[in-house]
Amino acid sequence: DPKWTGSITAPTGAGGAGVPGTPVIWSQKLHECLSKKAARVMTKGEIIFNTTAVDETNKSFVSTLSAPTLLSAEYSSEGPCISKAAAQHSAAMVAMQEEFAEVYAQLVGPYAPTAAAKGQKRKGGPDGAPVASAGPPEGK
Repeated sequence: DPKWTGSITAPTGAGGAGVPGTPVIWSQKLHECLSKKAARVMTKGEIIFNTTAVDETNKSFVSTLSAPTLLSAEYSSEGPCISKAAAQHSAAMVAMQEEFAEVYAQLVGPYAPTAAAKGQKRKGGPDGAPVASAGPPEGK
């Protein structure tokens, strides 16, 4: 969709205008996408988050997201989160994956989690060759 080209270029761009290391604020991106889809400003209460504690300690939360007139389904956070806000952002990320897959792909781009990012060691460079050390040359 051409209207998205260039406006969202990096997975870290949502919160920090493309500054690496700044996380995507998924609830904000979902709100933006729904506003564009509806071609109007969203009103309070159109996007509903139902966030609850997982246990009696109130240290883990899950959230369910719905927008009956705008989303095709109800979406839940990927699992327990450390805060209510984190649970809401997780549910919004899941909604973005399903409802706005193209925009989601632009946001995560080449930074999408890979096997190496999930704890597996990398074998080397792109061609499998060992990666050179970033330290100073030997003997210096």
